Amino acid sequence: MVQKSARQAYHDLARYFGLRQRDAFLSAISPSPANSAGAKPTSKDQFFSEMFGDSTTFKSDEEIFEILKSYGNAKQDVCVTPAKDAAKIPSDVLNKQENDQGWGAHKLTHYAVHTDIIPEKNIDESNVTVYQIFPAARGTDIADTEMVTLFLSNLTTLDMSRAVPYIDIVVSTAVGEGGTDDNGNLIGNHHFSLGRFLGAGKNEMALQGKFLGHIGKSAANVGSDKATNLQAVAGMEIFTTPQTLVNAEDVRYDENAVQQIGRGIDSFRPFLNLEGLDISIVPSGFGTIAYKTAKMNLKLFDRGRLRDIAPLVSPQRKGNVQFYITYGWAHPDGLDTKREGDANGSRMGDLIDAMKIAEAYIVTNSSFSFGTDGVVSIDVDLCMVGTDAASSSDVLSLGGQKSSIDDVMNTLNGIQKKLQDVRGTMPGTDIPQILSRANADSILGMSDEDQKNLRKAATAMKNSGGSLGEAGKALSEMLGANSTKSKIGAAQRQVVGQISEHLDALSKSADPFLRPGKTGVTESELGKSIRKATPSGSKKQKYISFGKLMTNFLAPIFSGKNNDLQLVFSPFNYSAAGVFDYNISQFPIDIADLKKYLAAEAKKKPKMSALDLMQFIEQYFLSFQGNKAYGLDRVYEAKRDEKTHRAKFTKDIRNATKESGKRLTLNNLMHDNLKSIYSNKRVRPTFTPPQVTMNIVTRKNEATGRDITRITFFDAACGQVMPIIDAFNQAARAGHFINESITSDPKVRGARHGEVITATYNELRRRELITSLKTHLTNKDKSIDGLVNEIKGKSGKKQWPAKRTQELTKMLEQTEVFNFENAKSGLKALFFEFAPSLIYGTTASGILSADLSSQQNDALNSIALTSALLGKDGKPVPEDMSLPLMVHPATLKLTTFGCPHFRFAQKYFVDLGTNTSADNFYAITGISHSITKGEYKTAVDMIQTDAYGSFVHVESEIESTIVSIEISKKKGKKK
Repeated sequence: MVQKSARQAYHDLARYFGLRQRDAFLSAISPSPANSAGAKPTSKDQFFSEMFGDSTTFKSDEEIFEILKSYGNAKQDVCVTPAKDAAKIPSDVLNKQENDQGWGAHKLTHYAVHTDIIPEKNIDESNVTVYQIFPAARGTDIADTEMVTLFLSNLTTLDMSRAVPYIDIVVSTAVGEGGTDDNGNLIGNHHFSLGRFLGAGKNEMALQGKFLGHIGKSAANVGSDKATNLQAVAGMEIFTTPQTLVNAEDVRYDENAVQQIGRGIDSFRPFLNLEGLDISIVPSGFGTIAYKTAKMNLKLFDRGRLRDIAPLVSPQRKGNVQFYITYGWAHPDGLDTKREGDANGSRMGDLIDAMKIAEAYIVTNSSFSFGTDGVVSIDVDLCMVGTDAASSSDVLSLGGQKSSIDDVMNTLNGIQKKLQDVRGTMPGTDIPQILSRANADSILGMSDEDQKNLRKAATAMKNSGGSLGEAGKALSEMLGANSTKSKIGAAQRQVVGQISEHLDALSKSADPFLRPGKTGVTESELGKSIRKATPSGSKKQKYISFGKLMTNFLAPIFSGKNNDLQLVFSPFNYSAAGVFDYNISQFPIDIADLKKYLAAEAKKKPKMSALDLMQFIEQYFLSFQGNKAYGLDRVYEAKRDEKTHRAKFTKDIRNATKESGKRLTLNNLMHDNLKSIYSNKRVRPTFTPPQVTMNIVTRKNEATGRDITRITFFDAACGQVMPIIDAFNQAARAGHFINESITSDPKVRGARHGEVITATYNELRRRELITSLKTHLTNKDKSIDGLVNEIKGKSGKKQWPAKRTQELTKMLEQTEVFNFENAKSGLKALFFEFAPSLIYGTTASGILSADLSSQQNDALNSIALTSALLGKDGKPVPEDMSLPLMVHPATLKLTTFGCPHFRFAQKYFVDLGTNTSADNFYAITGISHSITKGEYKTAVDMIQTDAYGSFVHVESEIESTIVSIEISKKKGKKK
């Protein structure tokens, strides 16, 4: 029977629970009605579930395009940039030059990766597709959360007693040239195969491959790859086949048998056993990169068969073994045939059985422990296919030759060898220690002072004669008379030249994603003269979009003849200043700054992986508050101090702060700057620095068996539930919040944050959970004007500007008072309806334990403040950095029944049953799955969502406190 997907099982279960067939938490506040229970999911639901949800396979681009054809008005939500051919793509989602995106004329009728993003000389006919997803109402923060909520809130003892942990593993190895016949059948008994274990003959072809299961079938469809020639050769049968299948006529225990007859020492032993599997998702690089790693524990029962799993012994042979791992639960009700209208307990079992996901992994390392009984315990370290390339490839090679660097390293290796020859034979000889431990990074990153000292040491070594003298002579030649004549200098100049050449080429090609802004990087700064022309010669692009840059660098690494690459970009958070309504792909990066900082980085580190590149972009551009894109030009210098790598305040601000001695001067200007950025529509504007994260996942396509690597870029501080969370957090702290107008230009495609916020406030008002402050004060015989005069009196200011009075009046008119009296009995129920939720302590809860760490102390708050203010680069706080930042680092660790659909950056309301602020909204920061015999558990690390730091205005906070006091006074009078 065909395995049912978790999404399908959820939809079937909705008939029983009466759930609506759409993102459950969007339905409660959507202006359009949700589908009725049991209705077929819309194309829109299918698309977002595919792009952000988890499953056992990935859909190909062609399958995704078929969904988009029936999407309906998809242009406002999705934009697709294909590799080249666009015949199968709906015309309304195809990336063509529009007023809101695209700079420079495209060479085809549309923008394409292989004509506009990757230079022609590096074109690879691999399939690379870029998806831009604009609305913030759908994304990683709610993807699959309704399934997780349903699963962990409705587990019965009976259902879980019938479920067992599920693991399915398909092993693919490099079978070598001629490993298959004309029909694709394997020839011979390959490593890991059951035929190798049983000694199958040439004609017993059924034992030379794998036994297909209903999950891993697609993995066997993988075609031959010229680089590694991978073929699926085994499945779970290698872990479950008993020793009773051996040839009983020739059973012996013979230490010499391994050499004599090519088999194990003890023929009457099983092959392998899977002891356990641990899968972890722990972000690296300050949370900018999220991917999965795994550790698999195996037992080889006969040490004489170690050569039968040779690819594990030699994992340095990159990519010569691949594990396609599916994990989750198996439940007998999942394969039962039942009527769609049945409303019995088996429906939950159906969902439990369907909650499986699968990914492709390669071996990065392995260790062996040999027991006295002949059993070998093996620990295998795995990483997701693609992430190995991301961490080991060199994006700075750029298709060029590194002859100068190779020349330096060859010379250095010769020097080190000569030093080893004389080491210990010439006591008292002063040999610089840097030479014995030097590598490309340390040598090319040497300062002029270090090179000067080495030249002196080289002269002394030459005078010693012998091998040491030869080493000194080679060192002198490598260092030269000065940096301009040294091999090191030549290598550095070559790297810088390659970078400059590559970025110049990018500046002369069209950019499919650049978007002009009203603040930050405007149309004139992008180069209006080349808006619809082809950049060339003196007309170069001054900026490159983040989407074009990452596609250009990542496509050659992650894509290939048998591997498709899908890049997915989602929007920024609604308080990201000048880019608050942008898609992440549209973020502009100054090419001159990029060239300068990348060249400086390359001198210190000539090899930069894709992961290093993402961390570099995050540190120098995305987390740099002085970036022109954010539009904070009244507060920060547009350029970065190269020595400290931190933002600098403008000269006027520094002088004003120094002269007045008031920290509020800077704060007020930040406030005014943000108001201007948001077109004066926000009363209390804030800036939440984006937490852009790159998530890498590789799965098979069910139809073709090809690997599809999907790289998703998202802002962890963004999401559908963030406006709701922020409103409730403000209400919880102060009893009221500002009904901000989060609107953007309707003529451009954007995140449309305001849709969800407006619908949320309307629903809260309909349920009488909030009332306007104006109505609240009228009921208490007081007016807005009266409260304004009261705040003026308490401010202690003799002069109160008319503009300030207008601003205060507007703020109070847009203030909403939270009615806790009405919410006492139904507040948590409201959270459960509006946001994904997890409940601890109930009879049907799948949460086994919860550990809360309250970290509200000065020391830890200081650490959090330092990290957030400096873009998490760990450097000291600048003396003139005086913007207050709200950070509350509280962490929660949950241990649950195994739940494979937890994802990094998902956000939940967690009810611990305390009726305190511990019952709060949390975001996932780390996940760990542990599967052993009969047990599958998941550990989830979470932080409170208000830990995403945001800049606040001190005077507004003071006024907010006064309003809170006034509200409290009126409540007291009512009593």
